Amino acid sequence: MKTKDYYFIKSLLISIVIIFVILPQNKLFSQEWNIYYDSPPNVATCTPGVLKQSEKDAVLAKVNKIRSIHGLKPVTYDPAGDAESQAATLIMVANSALSHTPSPSWQCYTQLGYNGASASNLHLSWYSNTSQIPQTLESIYGWMIDKIIINNKDDSTLGHRRAIINPFLSQISFGRCDGQPKVSSQYPYGTSMSLKWIGNLQQNITDWSKDFVAVPYENYPPEFFDREWYLSFSAFYDKVNWSNNVNVEYINATIEMKDENQQNVSVTNIKFDDNLGWGGIQNQLCWKATGLQDHKTYNVTIKNVNVNGTMKSYSYWFNLNNSTMDKPDDPVLFMPPDAATDVTTNPQLQWNPSQRAYKYRVSVSKVPTFTTTIVDDPDVTDYHYSLAGLEPFTKYYWKVAASNEGGESGWSPVWNFTTSGVAPDAPEQVFPDAGEVVKNLTPTLIWKSSEYANSYNLQISTQNDYTDSIVNEQGLTDTTYTVKSGVFSFKKNYYWRVQAVNNIGASSWSRRRLRTDSATSVVEALSGSSNSKISNYPNPFNGKTNISFNVKSSGNVLLKVYNSLGMEISTLVAQRLDAGTYSTEFDGTIVPEGTYFIKLISVSGIETGKMTLIR
Repeated sequence: MKTKDYYFIKSLLISIVIIFVILPQNKLFSQEWNIYYDSPPNVATCTPGVLKQSEKDAVLAKVNKIRSIHGLKPVTYDPAGDAESQAATLIMVANSALSHTPSPSWQCYTQLGYNGASASNLHLSWYSNTSQIPQTLESIYGWMIDKIIINNKDDSTLGHRRAIINPFLSQISFGRCDGQPKVSSQYPYGTSMSLKWIGNLQQNITDWSKDFVAVPYENYPPEFFDREWYLSFSAFYDKVNWSNNVNVEYINATIEMKDENQQNVSVTNIKFDDNLGWGGIQNQLCWKATGLQDHKTYNVTIKNVNVNGTMKSYSYWFNLNNSTMDKPDDPVLFMPPDAATDVTTNPQLQWNPSQRAYKYRVSVSKVPTFTTTIVDDPDVTDYHYSLAGLEPFTKYYWKVAASNEGGESGWSPVWNFTTSGVAPDAPEQVFPDAGEVVKNLTPTLIWKSSEYANSYNLQISTQNDYTDSIVNEQGLTDTTYTVKSGVFSFKKNYYWRVQAVNNIGASSWSRRRLRTDSATSVVEALSGSSNSKISNYPNPFNGKTNISFNVKSSGNVLLKVYNSLGMEISTLVAQRLDAGTYSTEFDGTIVPEGTYFIKLISVSGIETGKMTLIR
């Protein structure tokens, strides 16, 4: 009978193996590494980080989830191993290399780190930008799949997998480090993780009902197994001393696999060992199977295994599915930060990927209750979502949920952001109209309000290039401006322009020309207009008359009366009015009989009317 003393061989093989671990294709990434730490590591000063308890809890839960699938007892977390685990990962990142026996000449070397490296599964990722930071649980998936190729040759040791599903495993510790190497490296960033387990094989399994472990086994999550890689099996006959389970011979063993239709499955690349000797499962049979599919049941029969002198056969089944999968964790939002302001109207929402998430649901609303939404997309497969054409100066609320075959997570906390503004458009000038002749030397200039404008700038000049502006007003908050007395003269051309302004910027200028001229010209302009939508009753009238007019759009309104000489007689209305129909009275008892003209100026344009006063 073969026996093995209770000690651990820190073999070079394991350090080589880990360097060449091929990680899962659906890698889990985060966008920053500080989220994993209470105190982030500082590789430059060789300072290990302090990992969040939530990360340790997640690792422990994942390891015990795997063990429960195999019918194994759960392990506990050993905080006494944290310092060694953290120091080990610091060494790996600092030197951009993996080793179970790091040299004292290595950057950030410590005896604590050496102890941790020599007793752990190790992981190291290199990447060129911080959008590729691996999540903590990626290491667990990688160790379970354990796909290792060295110089184009498969390595079937599967040591990392064997560590996690060892029935005798009793405690684990975990470490992580992220940062920039202190040595020359092809990649500027690295992440190392360690699962310390060697020395923690005190699990009491005397009441364990099984006598083997296999991967995959029964309902098995595909995330823990690569269909193109090795299946594995290990037998146990001594449930007291883990190191005694070396007397298992597979040299005459046969493996038979059938699918759920009793069709044979081709078995290839059969390999085995029965005296590994570095502190893990002491024997293993492994092989590859052709054409495995998810959601399909396979039956495995292994015969002629010599177990401590007794020939034994084993049978079990597996089905690669997620029926045992836990729901994803709630997503953690990332960008834009909560309550951010001045966010672009075409933002990209980002969140940190949830553990076990296959897809996400993104919801965006203008109200915090989400009773109405502008986005509710349940099929987002990435961990960012681009929005376009949002309204400026507007607060938006957003949240994200994750889902997989096990169900949907809860919603993330609701975050909000406020979009930045846009510079306003140039205002539309209303009065005077382009080229219009005005008699009044103190006319009121009117323009339409511009959306998102906070104020307006106004310039008036005698030159169309505005080189000699005679009026230069800034910060006007109304959409009217009355020219002061003494600024205008008769029979001259004037140019005026308006610009809308907000805290984002200013619009282009709107431009128009006006002319001051004799009263006769004004009368011709009024009497020649075919726009006679203003009425008065009675008309003709001999005392007072009611003038009716319609305001199409809310804004400033002027209603003026001119005599037949073009002189302004009265301003009946000069105020802001809402859209609607109005009437006002004109008192003709104080003016001589004759023809009078009515002029309505509003943001909708200019309208005129004509009335006759008789005695």
